[in-house]
Parts: sequence; structure tokens; C-alpha cells
Amino acid sequence: MPRSAAVTIENNFVNGLVTEATALNFPEAAATDTYNCVFNQDGSFERRLGLDFETGYTELSKDRSGNAMATYYWKAAAGSGLYNFVVLQIGMTLYFYATDDVSLSAGRNTDTVDLSTNLVSGVSVGSSPYPERFECEFSAGKGYLFVTHPYIDPVYVTYNTGTDNFDSAEITVKIRDIDGITDTDAVDKRPTTMTDNKKYNLYNQGWAPFETGGDNDPRPTGGTTVTNAAVNLPTSYLAGDPYSTWDSNRTDFPSNADQWWLFKDAQDVFQPKLASSRLEGNAPAPKGHFILDAFYQDRSAAVAAIGTIDTGSGNVTPTITGLTVVSAGTSRPKAVAFFAGRVWYAGVDALGFSNRLYFSQIVQGTDSFGKCYQTNDPTAENKNDILASDGGTIQILDIGSVVKLFSMQSTLLVFATNGVWSITGSTGTGFTPTDFTVSKVSSMPTLSASSFVDVAGYPMWWTQDGIYVISTDQMGASKLTSLSEKKLKGFYEDEIPALSRRYAKGYFNPITKIIYWCYRSTEPETVAQRYEYDRVMNFNTVTQAFYPWSIPSDGSVKINGVVVIQGNTSTSSTSNVTVSASAVTVSSVNVTLTSYTETEIAGLTKFLVSYLDGSTHKVTFANEDDQDLRDFTTYDTVGSDYDSYAVSGYKVRGDAQKRFQTNYVYLFMDQEENEEFDFQSVWDYWTDTTNKEFGSTQNIDTTTDTGRKYRFRRLKIRGSGISVQFKITSVSGRQFKIVGWSTFDTANTAV
Repeated sequence: MPRSAAVTIENNFVNGLVTEATALNFPEAAATDTYNCVFNQDGSFERRLGLDFETGYTELSKDRSGNAMATYYWKAAAGSGLYNFVVLQIGMTLYFYATDDVSLSAGRNTDTVDLSTNLVSGVSVGSSPYPERFECEFSAGKGYLFVTHPYIDPVYVTYNTGTDNFDSAEITVKIRDIDGITDTDAVDKRPTTMTDNKKYNLYNQGWAPFETGGDNDPRPTGGTTVTNAAVNLPTSYLAGDPYSTWDSNRTDFPSNADQWWLFKDAQDVFQPKLASSRLEGNAPAPKGHFILDAFYQDRSAAVAAIGTIDTGSGNVTPTITGLTVVSAGTSRPKAVAFFAGRVWYAGVDALGFSNRLYFSQIVQGTDSFGKCYQTNDPTAENKNDILASDGGTIQILDIGSVVKLFSMQSTLLVFATNGVWSITGSTGTGFTPTDFTVSKVSSMPTLSASSFVDVAGYPMWWTQDGIYVISTDQMGASKLTSLSEKKLKGFYEDEIPALSRRYAKGYFNPITKIIYWCYRSTEPETVAQRYEYDRVMNFNTVTQAFYPWSIPSDGSVKINGVVVIQGNTSTSSTSNVTVSASAVTVSSVNVTLTSYTETEIAGLTKFLVSYLDGSTHKVTFANEDDQDLRDFTTYDTVGSDYDSYAVSGYKVRGDAQKRFQTNYVYLFMDQEENEEFDFQSVWDYWTDTTNKEFGSTQNIDTTTDTGRKYRFRRLKIRGSGISVQFKITSVSGRQFKIVGWSTFDTANTAV
């Protein structure tokens, strides 16, 4: 029977691992299975290098058992691009590593920040709810580092360039009481009896005592003594206490719609009797005279803080006792972001607090960090408007627990357990408290903040069902897209346990354009295991290729996280100043000149690692740069071997109805030292390696073939079938870099 012949060239593998395709529609340039390979942008693929401790590494001795671990890259500390630090959280302690050297661990500062001193009352290390088990979230702005944690009041950290030390201080978040106390009476009802709750509400809408001579002084001459005859002052008038003045002249009390300064006569004098002829409607009066601690709202204390007031007609000491304190308990914001020149806080998991976001006034100094309220008193007669620079709160009624805040261009993204929302200016000019809009982007739940990666200003993160990115469309609206749905869904669901997805850690390398996500192949059973990773999922943001790595899980060295550093390193040299070969001296001391040479550190990926030494862990950083292709050789001088392999996609000839034979394969490789690997054909979709449809293994050794840019080998392939794949498998200690192959196929011309 005559046979047809064809030559096919496969020279591109940029699609990496793909699991979402069938036997007949598998995409070009992809692999059906792979581990421990790197799929390059030029279309080639090769073995990953071994992981090992960085050159010049030092170790931090710290027991990490039962402690959360997190890293953050703090850029431009103290407001200068010369100072960048990797912040490492272990339990309730923050450590700081300068990034001005290729050895990150060697740059560890001796100063630390102890967050246990900031724990809220009722919470302590080692006791439920075990705050040391929870990760911090970080943000930076204006040279400061902002730290939040579910059980500490927010903290800011400053770096002192002169002393090379770090200082921290608590941020007390303050708000105006725009809610007041719930009142069951009609808004416009003027009651004949008074309770402390009602009195507080009146005080909070502007009826509280105040100093004479100020902007709100009801007397026409701003505090000057006047007579009743001159301006017809009410009986028992107390100039700085409108509430008492009303009470002295009427048999009822103001309603929740009344504003005292609306009852002034032609001489600008407060006249309670005018209330009978001036109806203000049934709209609530503005509230917010009092400024409260956002998470411990003690209204009685706010009234007492007024102190003794000189009203001009006598001293008044307002006191309202017994008001119920509204508290978030031990919960505090767990999410933080620096956006629109302000610090934002969210994620207080307490009833009545979880759906609120708090934003500070535009940061001018450290005292701005906690001022989440408008500067002007909204109850005042004058200067009561909201300023564009003010702070405040935003309530999203249908939001769940906020997990992450992410600043994306002119939008703040709010990730919660029941969806994603965006906050931005309504006119596209950016957020201000006088012009903003809140929109729901998606109902996709957010697992945790751990896996979030900032890719050129856009977030990528893991959810329960896949890996997602939010970007903007042509109209500037936020849109959510799955990166894994059409490529990696099967692998994601089958190979990554649900609990492991919650604790995955990621970081983006802006130089290589690759994201590294560390995760665990089995569900963690202890707190320590949450941060012991034996897998890395790589994602090339240019080619959109996924490819996983495996780290020997039986090794003593554990990967605990990943971070990418950039910056400049400088070396100094000192020499004597000479003239005509003679040293220049001043007061018998040689004059010296110190010169500095700067070298850029461009996108170094650092893996946080640790191992147990007795009862203490040794923590340091590692690189993927071991040319011997073994992991952590420095640890035990032997290292751990690992297999690298890739299986090509299904190639179908003869209209998927005729058996064909691949007679020869020309295999092309890039120039590499010690290049050796095994090559094998796989026929008819078999996965059982003991089956005869797995072709015989052919060892390819090109270590003696030197002097060429590319190498190639002609291989004879046995077997036939409906489909064929090729498997490349590593040889211990040897590299491979595959460019592609050309096949000569023959098939029957009839079924």
C-alpha cells in the first residue's frame, strides 16, 4: 500500500504546561506534563538550576514553629530611593534586610520591631486567638512603612538614615461620630423628657457647650458682654451652651432635626423661642461634632473631654454618663494600602465594622495617619464643608470580610470574601472624599492576601478555583480575567490542595517578567507546615506560560517564601592624595580620598529558606543559580537531586484515522556545558511507562561536541500509532536546553 510522507518542524514551546485540551485539539508549542524546566521567551526550554544558599549568606536564629511568616519589599524608606529593605515577619517580630548587596541575608539590620507591644487589650502571644499565627499586611508611602494585623492597632515604621535604626509607633484611627446613637423617636419630634442618649445626640449635632469668642459663639459681638435690653437676650442665657439656653427658655427639647444656629434673630442672637415659628422639616441635622476612637467608641468619654467651659456667663462642665461603648473587641484592620496620598485601613472582623473602610487625610506628617475624618465640624454654622484633602469612612453594605486592599492606577481595589469592589473618582480624575464612586467588579471570593502579586501595577492572585488578574478595559473600567481557566485548571484543582492555595506566596520579577508562586503539594497540618513549600509555580507574564518546579520534600531545608530585590550596591576604596609622588599631609596626617563605585542589582529572585538546628531554626535566603543542578549543596555538601522533564503535546497525523510512523527525528539543542539527557517517544496517549507504546530511551550526550552555536542529533524512532509525543528527561548533574526538532513521518494513504 502506498504511503504518504511529511516533514514537520516543532521549534516553539512558549505555551508551557497546558492541561485544558483534548487529544484532538491540543495547542501548539505546549507540554502535557513537565517539572523543573524553564520555558524561555525565545521558545526553548531547559532544566532549572539548583537552589542553594546565596553567596556570603548569614543566618538568623529564630524558632518559627507556630509562627506566621511573611515578606514585603519596602522601597524608598525614609523617602529616598537609596534605602530599600526586605521586611520579614516571623511571629510578632519584624526583621529588616538592606537590599544594597547581592547577599540579602548579610544585610540584616540589628534593629527589629516587636509588634507584641502593640497587641490590643485582651490578646497575648501564646494564648487564643494566638496572634503570632496571623500574617501582617504591609504598605508604604511618603517614606513610611505601614503595618496592619488582625490583633494590633495599626503601626507605622520609620527608618533613621543617620543611626541606621527603625522606630515604630501606633496609629490611633479616629473618626467623626456621623452615626450617633439610634433614636426611635421621629426625627422632628421635640421631646418633653430627656435621656442621656438623646442629649448626646443633640451635643453631637452641635448643641454641645463651647468656648466663647469662637466661630460658633452665638453672641453678636463674638464674646463681648452685652445686656438683655440691648439685644433682647433670652432669660438664663449661657452664651457658650445653646442646649442649656434652650432648656432654660422652653418646656421641650430640641429634635434631631434642629440646628441651634438656625434660630437666630435679626441681631444674630440665638433665640430658642423662634423654634416655634421656624420649621426645619424632618431631615436629620448633620452629626459628627465628636471625634471618637474608631474601634473603641466611648461617647461618655468624648463628652467629658470637653472639660470645663467658660461661657462668659459662668463655667459649664458637661457630663453624660452611662452611654454604651461601641467596640470592635480585639479585632483591628488587617488590610492596609497607601492610595491617593492617604493611608487606608479595612478588614475589621467585628459586627458593625467589617463593611467599613477608613481613609486618612492626605498625609502631611505622622499625625495625619489616623485622622480618618473631615477637618471641619459638619455641625458648625460656618466652615462645615468637606475638603478634598479630608479623611473619612466608606461603607459598602453588601461587602463581606475585607482581605486585601490594592492600589491600581487611579483605583483602589477592595478584595473581600464575597467579591471585589473598586473605589475611584467619578469623573476619572482620581479619588477625593468629595468625588468618588464605588463599583462591584466581581463576585469572586478572595481566599487570603498571601498570593497577591503586583505586576506593573496590576494584581494577580490565587482563588479557590484558579489564578486571576484584574486589568482595565478601553473605557478604564476594571475587568477580571482568569489566567488558568483555559490552561491550568485541571492541574490547579488536582495537584494543589485547597488549603495550600490559601497560603501560597508569590512575587514578580520585573526583569525576567516571571512570577514565582510557592505552594505546598500536601495540605498543611501545622502552622509551621503552612510556610513549608515544596513546589513553585512559575508564570511568564510575556508568553503566558505556566511551568511548575518541585523541591525535594524530604530535605531538611524548607522554602518559606520568595521576594525579588532591585537596587544599587556600592563599594568604596580609599587612597592617599599625592603631589609629584609625595603624599599631601595636613597637621602630619595624610589626606585621603574615598571613591565609590555603584553596581546595579537587577531583579534578583530570593527564596526565603530555613532549616532546623537543634530546637532553633536557621533562616536565610537562597538563589536559583547552582550550576551543579542539585538543591542546597551548601547545607550538607551533597545536596538533593531532582528530575527535570517535559512531555510534548499530542501530534496527530493522517486525519486522526491512519496510523503513522515517525522514522527519524532531528533534535536541535542550544550550546550548553555538560549537555546530556534521555529522549523517548510515547505513542497513542499512553501514560503507563511500562507499556510497550513507550519507546526505548535514547541517551543524548553532546558533552564532547564543542565549537558550535547549536548542536543536533539524528535519532531513529521505533513504533507507530495515531498520535505521538516526545519526552525529554534529565540526567543527574547534566543540563539540557532544547530548541526543537524536525520529524520525518510516513502514513498510510487509506484507512
